[in-house]
Amino acid sequence: MPGFANRRSPREAIIVRRIGLQNEGEVGTCRERGDGNRCPLLPTTQEISEIVNEESAQRGMRTAECIDNGRSLYLRSIGAMVKEPLRGDTFRGGVAVRVIEAEVCVQLYVLRLVCKNGAMMGQNVYGRRLTRLQFTATADAIAGFCQSLRDAVYACAGEVAFANATEQIRSTARNSAEQGSSLLEHLPGIPRHRQTGLRRGIVTRLTGGQDRSLFGLMNAITSVARDESDPEVRWRLEELGGRIPALQFPAATPHSDAAGLVAIGA
Repeated sequence: MPGFANRRSPREAIIVRRIGLQNEGEVGTCRERGDGNRCPLLPTTQEISEIVNEESAQRGMRTAECIDNGRSLYLRSIGAMVKEPLRGDTFRGGVAVRVIEAEVCVQLYVLRLVCKNGAMMGQNVYGRRLTRLQFTATADAIAGFCQSLRDAVYACAGEVAFANATEQIRSTARNSAEQGSSLLEHLPGIPRHRQTGLRRGIVTRLTGGQDRSLFGLMNAITSVARDESDPEVRWRLEELGGRIPALQFPAATPHSDAAGLVAIGA
C-alpha cells in the first residue's frame, strides 16, 4: 500500500525464516499429514496475533481482548484516539481482527466508553479481508501476507478512518430507528436457532430506553453483543451494529418468528 513502511519486524523475520526452513524439507509433502489431519494454514493464529499486537503497539494501541484456540482468533485493540460524536458521548477507536479458517478480517473498531459497547465499522473503506496461505507457501509469500496484515492494521488505526466513522455515528442520531428495522429480520452469520432470542433482546433494550433513533438501535444491538459469550455471535452482532452508521443494510430475509418484532417501538 503506497506510503506504508515496507519493513520486517524481528518477530516476523523469525516466522518467515522458520517457514523457509520447514519448506526446504517439506514442500509438496504436507497437503495432508499421515495422521489424516489437515496441515495448518499460515501464519498460525498465534503468529497473526503477535504481528497485530506488534503493529498495534506501534500505533499507540493496546490489546483489549484476545480469544485464540488455535483454529480461530478474535482480537480487539483499542487506541488512544478519542472523539465525541454526540455531546457527552465519547468513543475510542481501535482495530478488530477475526480469523476463521483461511479468512482474516481486519476492521476499524469503535468503543463507546460510557457503556463499553463496541462496533465493527465493516463498511468503512479501510477494512480488509485477507486469505491465509497453505503450509507449502514460500517465505516470500508469507512475508507479503504479513506486510498486507500490517498495512490493514495501519489503515484501520488511522485518524482519518476514525474521524470518518465518528462522523457517520453522529448522523445516526438524526434518523429514526424504524429506518433500520429491516436489520432485525435477518441476523447474518448467526445460527437460526439463536436469532429469535437475540432479536427479542435487541428490541427489548431499544424500547426500554429513551432513544428511538438509529443511534439507539445501534446501541441496543451492540449492548446485546457486549453480553454475548459466544465470540462468533458477538462479532456478528458488532458487525451488524456497525452497519447502521454507514446505512448499509443486508437484504432482508423474512422469518415467521420475526413477526411483531421488527416494528420498532410497537
